[in-house]
Amino acid sequence: MRLFSRMGLGAICAGFLLLSVSAPTGAITNGTNATNATQYGNIGSLWTSETTTLGTDYYFICSGIFVTPTVFLTASHCIALTRAYAAQYGLPSPTFHISTSSSFGGCAQSECSQPPCSLSTPCHKPPSSWITVNLVDLNPSFRLSQGLGNAYVGDVSALTVASGESGLNSFTNFPMDPTMNYLGELAASHTLSQGSTFSVFGLGSGVRQVGTLSFNSLTNDFIYESQVSTPTDPSAGACVGDSGGPNMLNRLQPNPVLVGLTSTGDTYCNATNVASRLDTLEVQNFLKTVPGLKNWLS
Repeated sequence: MRLFSRMGLGAICAGFLLLSVSAPTGAITNGTNATNATQYGNIGSLWTSETTTLGTDYYFICSGIFVTPTVFLTASHCIALTRAYAAQYGLPSPTFHISTSSSFGGCAQSECSQPPCSLSTPCHKPPSSWITVNLVDLNPSFRLSQGLGNAYVGDVSALTVASGESGLNSFTNFPMDPTMNYLGELAASHTLSQGSTFSVFGLGSGVRQVGTLSFNSLTNDFIYESQVSTPTDPSAGACVGDSGGPNMLNRLQPNPVLVGLTSTGDTYCNATNVASRLDTLEVQNFLKTVPGLKNWLS
């Protein structure tokens, strides 16, 4: 299987950030809107901006999730590739922002041929929620695998914002940390099986959406989820812009367990979604180093 990043931002050209990802525009296929802020208000989007002589442009990069009021998790490749593209074209190191808006209302329809805006042209206004990132913790174990598809290993990183900036201090639906080898133990006991499903979230469409995917297989680093439709089941799946979006295992408990972040998938977003596991030794050890995550991990 040939894999592609599901990052919304592709390349930097002539001083501007432009998409050039070898995958179709769009996002959660056969998904439903998840705009309820009480339930999903911690799931948001990662952005950067560029100021030129013509003004400031705002670029949507990826999806992600606040697991505490101050710590936002997203895919490592969203940060690393944005920095790499900026360096390649001699641009300043990018500053990152987060939005918890359920849609990109700051983009006038005339500015974009289709949402989200940065899949064609940038936004000329920031989203209504515009949160400055104070600290970027890039997972030191993040790397390109040498196996089939060259997926990203350790594709989980954290961004920290100032206390009170996210507006989530009273939010009650934060997900639970999966703990070490959580999925491995469920698979060994056959609790995780072909009948298991995941809720996968993303803002690649310009609107916060969720789709239900069925379990396919588990490796040491990744969760493989099926996006293959049947005549009676039009399966959902992540696509461009949904990288970093949370993958929750659908089990009966008060709060969902955040088991992975969308990392990559097939070219046409209709076969396989690949999520980077949060319950691996490398990722759990990394998360222990992130300020503000001690209580969440325990």
